[in-house]
Amino acid sequence: MTVRFPVAAALSAVITFGLLFTMQALIATGRAVLEEDKPRWQLDFVRLKRDETVNTRKRIKPKKLDRPEPPPPAAPPAETAPTDVEIDIPILDAALALGDGPSLSGGADSDVVPMVRVNPQYPQRAASRGIEGWVHLSFSVTAQGATSEIEVVAADPRGYFESAAKAAVGRYKYKPKIEGGQAVARPGVEVVLSFELEK
Repeated sequence: MTVRFPVAAALSAVITFGLLFTMQALIATGRAVLEEDKPRWQLDFVRLKRDETVNTRKRIKPKKLDRPEPPPPAAPPAETAPTDVEIDIPILDAALALGDGPSLSGGADSDVVPMVRVNPQYPQRAASRGIEGWVHLSFSVTAQGATSEIEVVAADPRGYFESAAKAAVGRYKYKPKIEGGQAVARPGVEVVLSFELEK
């Protein structure tokens, strides 16, 4: 037992000195590696100087052409009035009836005259299905020129355009019928409204 301790102490001393020597060698070689110059990347910004000279072109204005002035318009030849002129004016027969049809005078009889007509609005349901058609309407024109008693006489196809046509005719304005110088109602006015899609 007495032999083991000195051998162990000597062995441990050798190992300790060996480790210290190895560590010292490693530190020395590490410094040498760190101190070596490694190639480094460097970025260099080089600014190229551009040629700043600008070639300019001189515009040459075209020369004005000398245009001759237009001659003054010739005066129309003076007409000499004839001295002796015979005019034949036919004498109207007094029995000729002039009161039929519309007239500017307030006393003449006249039928209704359309003043404002509103285009009907195309129904969305018919437009989305590509349906076209027409509506035949009958209505009366009041003494004030408005429409009343609007009725559908016929329609093709049925159930698509009637309400739109009646709404449009309801906004029509007329010059009322004149009888004996007074505005009177005019029943039985008819109109056909067509509904066609734009192509």
